[in-house]
Amino acid sequence: MPATVGVAVIGCGGISGTHLRTLVSLSGVQVQVVCDVDEGRAKQRAEEFSVPHWTTDYRAALADDKVQAVFVLVPQGHHAEVVLAAAQAGKHIFCEKPMAMSVAECKAMNAAVKAAGVILQIGYVMRFSEDAQKIKEWLNRIGRPVVFRDVWAVVRGSPAKWVHDVKMGGGTLWENSHWLDFMNWLFGRPIQVFAKLRRFKPEDTTAWDTTLVVVDYAGGDLALWGEAWTAPGFGWNYIRYRSVRPHLDIIGPQGSVHFPAPDGSRVAALFLNRAGDAPVETHEWQSDWGATADGYRREVEHFFECVREGKQPLCTGEDGEWAIQIAEGAVRSHHLGQPVRLPLE
Repeated sequence: MPATVGVAVIGCGGISGTHLRTLVSLSGVQVQVVCDVDEGRAKQRAEEFSVPHWTTDYRAALADDKVQAVFVLVPQGHHAEVVLAAAQAGKHIFCEKPMAMSVAECKAMNAAVKAAGVILQIGYVMRFSEDAQKIKEWLNRIGRPVVFRDVWAVVRGSPAKWVHDVKMGGGTLWENSHWLDFMNWLFGRPIQVFAKLRRFKPEDTTAWDTTLVVVDYAGGDLALWGEAWTAPGFGWNYIRYRSVRPHLDIIGPQGSVHFPAPDGSRVAALFLNRAGDAPVETHEWQSDWGATADGYRREVEHFFECVREGKQPLCTGEDGEWAIQIAEGAVRSHHLGQPVRLPLE
């Protein structure tokens, strides 16, 4: 591996700005080329971040000998195609979440990177959030098994139209599969999923805009995740940039974790039960849940650490596949009207 890792950024949509800001600030990293099917967007990103080359052909970017690593930031319906080509070209790969649109695509991607001997990291940024890491730490103090609940709602999800296409973006289940990966990271291997899905605004989407998923884990933990892109009053930017955040509770035999705290303040709270009439022990963490800028930087730094040291990342392709196991299993459960065992056959 050369002292400076050359990078190709494939896909110049909204998330590319976040990653490019980090990439151009890192020592030992040089963005060689940006790529997008929209020529104007590719040129704009190249000019904005002083990238020497741009192209509309991702295969041309992959053929560049100065490129050792690629950031796959295209819509998820194209992830498999680009990752397979990148692996064949011998490039290390950072692929934004979700990994792909099906378990079959994930398996093909994992087989390709294994055969090529390259690193594949999936961009589930919550693993790099200080809030999420604090919750994972606290989980060890409240006993097992636990019951987990996370619910949130906005008037509409991502403004990108392709996100609402069932084949290209997948709606709530795929776009916010952050939560599926977060649950897997906390609780281990999922063994069963039951789901109810709804499309309350059919004029705007071919994907489901409302999701309720219950997941059983091998260790006995039980997780419920609910999300709606149909709630009145809160738009996408309000959720992203203001004070509204998901409501999360984890209840265990020795205590519980809550965000926000029961008084509504922007803290995460840990309550530990005590024997008899002893008062509950309380701990608080000043949270900035959802402010993921530092998490994005940490996940990118981690990727290059893995590339240089030849180690597996915190979020591997196998981890990415397990999130899609739940998503695809949830769709199957919805159609069958009954729980579905995991992994899918």
